[in-house]
Amino acid sequence: PTDYDRDTVTLSYELRGEQHQGNVTLYNTETEIKRDETVMAPRWPSNRLSKNTAKNQNLGLNAKFQSDFALAQFDNRVTYGFDYMDKTSSSYYGSSKFMDESAVSTALFVEDQFFFSDAFFITAGLRFDDYKRKAETGTSNFDDVTWALAAEWAVTQDWTLFASSRSLFKGPELMETFI
Repeated sequence: PTDYDRDTVTLSYELRGEQHQGNVTLYNTETEIKRDETVMAPRWPSNRLSKNTAKNQNLGLNAKFQSDFALAQFDNRVTYGFDYMDKTSSSYYGSSKFMDESAVSTALFVEDQFFFSDAFFITAGLRFDDYKRKAETGTSNFDDVTWALAAEWAVTQDWTLFASSRSLFKGPELMETFI
């Protein structure tokens, strides 16, 4: 049997201006898992025949804003912000520690929608990610700059053509709580 408890607290702020909109969110999620694996004998590894526990916590802050302005008589909508998350994970087999890992992820991003007309616009964006992981297998730092480019054309009221391309980055996950 497994007992699973998850608690989340979120605090948000929203900005609604004529030319500037945005939101900021602070959140914390804690998960606790208790699993009785004493009933798994004889098919289970002997070091796990116990009442096992795990805790995970995700603490994050993100902000995303949009600003509308004209540049050389063309409308623009710039979206910009950041993402931050601090993740920790630990587990015990009985009273023996199995693992204790953490990761901190920080990102800054910006994109611009450049409106050539009401029917045609191009969106270009950049994102910088920095990811620090302290794991059972070692401590590693990763960072990357990714990009996105898209175009949208409303050919008629009923037909829209859209194309996009992007690069992606994701740091390695923490180890599963129970393997």
